[in-house]
Amino acid sequence: MANAVDINNLSFEYEEGAKTIDHISFSVPKGSYTVVLGHNGSGKSTIAKLIIGLLEPKTGDITVDGIHLDEEHLYDVREKVGIVFQNPDNQFIGSSLIQEISLIIIGSKNFWGHLPTVKWWNGCNTSFFH
Repeated sequence: MANAVDINNLSFEYEEGAKTIDHISFSVPKGSYTVVLGHNGSGKSTIAKLIIGLLEPKTGDITVDGIHLDEEHLYDVREKVGIVFQNPDNQFIGSSLIQEISLIIIGSKNFWGHLPTVKWWNGCNTSFFH
């Protein structure tokens, strides 16, 4: 079975000489449920940010669904994987809930190729941006 993510010899430093991630390698098989565990400050979020290209590794290679993460393929990788931050203050982009939902809907159109039908809490169905 192919891997969804391949990490090879990955290193990263926020400050020169202070190794945050030090030559790690691992794979995540497609279709698997994978958990990254560790204490606060152990590098879990840093690894996630490296995988989606928010941070640039000092050394190593990252491949997502067969696509090598580099400047040329950054957005191709981001179409395959995303992260949800633990703290909602770091998650929301829009200044209101409706803006946030609109961004999610637009993102899902880019991903799925169509606009979703949304079932609201009051039971009425609607399709965005007819």
